[in-house]
Amino acid sequence: DALGTVKYWEILIYNHLYEKNQHPPLKFQGGTKFNQYEGAFVKEPIVGEHKWVCSLDLTSLYPSIIRQVNIGPETLIETESLPQELKLLLSDITPEKLITKEIDLSSLKKYDYSVSGNAKLYSKTKQSFLSELMEKFFKKRKEYKKQMIEYEKLFEQTHDPKYENLAIIYGVKQLAMKILINAAYGAVGNTYFQYYSIDNAEAVTVTGKVVIRWIERKLNSYIGKLLKDDSHDEFLNPNFGKFKDRIVYIDTDSVYISFDRLIQEKIEPFVKDSYQELYEYLNNFDNHMDMKREIISDKAVWTGKKRYFMNVYDKEGVRYEVPELKVMGIEVVKSSTPAICRDKLEQCLKIILREDNETLISYIENFRAEFYKLDAKYIAFPRSVNEISKFVNNKDLSVPMHVRAAINHNKLLQEHNLTKKYETILDGNKIKFV
Repeated sequence: DALGTVKYWEILIYNHLYEKNQHPPLKFQGGTKFNQYEGAFVKEPIVGEHKWVCSLDLTSLYPSIIRQVNIGPETLIETESLPQELKLLLSDITPEKLITKEIDLSSLKKYDYSVSGNAKLYSKTKQSFLSELMEKFFKKRKEYKKQMIEYEKLFEQTHDPKYENLAIIYGVKQLAMKILINAAYGAVGNTYFQYYSIDNAEAVTVTGKVVIRWIERKLNSYIGKLLKDDSHDEFLNPNFGKFKDRIVYIDTDSVYISFDRLIQEKIEPFVKDSYQELYEYLNNFDNHMDMKREIISDKAVWTGKKRYFMNVYDKEGVRYEVPELKVMGIEVVKSSTPAICRDKLEQCLKIILREDNETLISYIENFRAEFYKLDAKYIAFPRSVNEISKFVNNKDLSVPMHVRAAINHNKLLQEHNLTKKYETILDGNKIKFV
């Protein structure tokens, strides 16, 4: 229980309500273990190289949605009790229609209701206890993160290890708060949680899709007008009229934009106004969408969803003397890649971002010659082996390489009566294979 999120958050909520002299509701009836609901939005990237890529990141997206929409078990309005005009309104709501503002939501103001992306209504007459707790821990995280960034800047300026240690301490503290508030959303969607609600869990994720795709549409339109794009650009996106799609990639709470105009002067004020418009349109409880510039990179490469690498010069206002390499999903950061190969791959990525093709080819050729001289234990792939019996007993299945190696190993031990001398490989064992 102590290592999970459910009991921990039930205790936090109980204590919070106790302090307010409120009695926690009786345990709600959970769903089945296999209840599923919509997840986050990840955009198919515009694959290839992009110059001067900047990311904008929504601060604590899911906790902020809980606060903005006022999501909570006691503020959720049952559809059966609604007047007919609101029932008709909800039946017409889809995320796509919200993103394009095709639906008139003005009637929500009359009833003082806030609407979520999955067409659920929440009362605005009082703040939900989930929203109150999000606000409490969010403020703590903001304080810790501010101190972390201040010490990071001081370390970059002075190289004094004292500031580096303080930056690490406050980094751990803000991360603890981040994990805590994000765990609340996970608990809400957990069938064993006292306040479990699939409607509330989906309200968070689907509203998250609306929020990030709302700004994708707005930014493409704004940048297109600003830069006077014509209708013949190569990355035309039919969702945005005649404008070029400048949003290279989206992953849940972040947008990556390829452009060389100043963000602080043009983009951030526009983002703020756009989210104010969304807040007013959805008639939410409060506006907590705070999207600020996160990264400045002069070059980035995407190879697929959640697979990219970037040359970062500035992160959240911390300017680096030597640019940092940010890697997501590439083999460099995967423990399944041999350590020596990870180091060499990381150097290859740096060459791709900072040097030329000739240097890259030369580096690869030199390592190729070194690679073939290395002992097998240094270049073997580490893997966990699972479901061996499944593949042994079903000849029609395509067998993964490492599982085939384990099956062959076990077979040879049996054929040569070596099972007492060497261990057979079982499900869950870790092996290395070439």
